[in-house]
Amino acid sequence: FQPIDLRWGVSEEASNDQKTLNLCLEEVQNSKYHPYPNFLIMVGDRYGWVPLPYAIEQNEYEILLQNIDDLSDKKLLNIWYKLDENQIPASYILNERKKADNSHDGIDYTNKDNWRKIENQLKTILQTSVKKSDLNEKQKRKYFTSATEAEVIEGIFKYLDKTEFQNKLLEKDATLENKDYENVFGYIRNIKSVDNENFKDRFLDKNSSKVNYFKNKIRRSIDESNILNINVNLITVSEDEKN
Repeated sequence: FQPIDLRWGVSEEASNDQKTLNLCLEEVQNSKYHPYPNFLIMVGDRYGWVPLPYAIEQNEYEILLQNIDDLSDKKLLNIWYKLDENQIPASYILNERKKADNSHDGIDYTNKDNWRKIENQLKTILQTSVKKSDLNEKQKRKYFTSATEAEVIEGIFKYLDKTEFQNKLLEKDATLENKDYENVFGYIRNIKSVDNENFKDRFLDKNSSKVNYFKNKIRRSIDESNILNINVNLITVSEDEKN
């Protein structure tokens, strides 16, 4: 038995190369080759980090670019996404995060705070354009999906449309979908109250609709007997490291 925690072990190099989500999804895929149970999902009351797409197909990127009116937004997007015709199909790839002496504007983007600011700007630009576009639902989804949900999509066969990887597994063994349903486990924590308002944002999304939808999708995707739902009240929450 070898536990793989998708929140630990991603190297700084991989993070700077914008490969964090790709590495996590590869780990999920690797796990599915092993005997059951091979996937366990633990969900709290925050939907989680929504990463920028690492690759956007050329046609899709150029459609999104047309929907952006602000020239400075277009410029920023074109600084961070570059066309790579070696990709199949040709795609715009998110640039790696570089240190100050190698970055385009002298800012150290390996610094997480610096990167978070620009990441949020790029995310807003892309999401605003996507909402205006005629892209189909599957194309739109990747701009709004958290890393956690992306892992669940890859890790639970009945969660959503089958991924390319899941279809390949099912071609070899059509019984896997039902085995998956019966042998994946979910642990869902529902926070009813936090006694210290100053710490509420660390545990709860201000808008709970997305995380509640996420939880309900999980409940429908695996056997009910494999789910543990816990309702809790967080008390004596403080900065004490032991708490």
